[in-house]
Amino acid sequence: MSTTQRKPVHVMGYLASNWVGANDKNPTLILNPEATPLDMLAWCWAEIVALQATMNAISGRQFEIEPSDLEAIFQHRITPLASVMRVAVDELMAARDSDAEGV
Repeated sequence: MSTTQRKPVHVMGYLASNWVGANDKNPTLILNPEATPLDMLAWCWAEIVALQATMNAISGRQFEIEPSDLEAIFQHRITPLASVMRVAVDELMAARDSDAEGV
């Protein structure tokens, strides 16, 4: 992994970030600056598994859920997932390119 510091990555989902201007300077959640790309992708995997479990439960008609509640479950996770995955992939690509230049 690169030794350069990454910019702060806000991982707050839609439900928390819709308070315009309230979370800009001091977000409740940020990406750990020490997290490696593998750490980030492991977290992403766990979030996707949770979304999968939600869909499995709903498709099995195990409980009733309002469409707006279902939307919130996914929307609250998709924004952070996309942000963290972008950082992880960018860092992995930079490491790959750096290794290729050294060969």
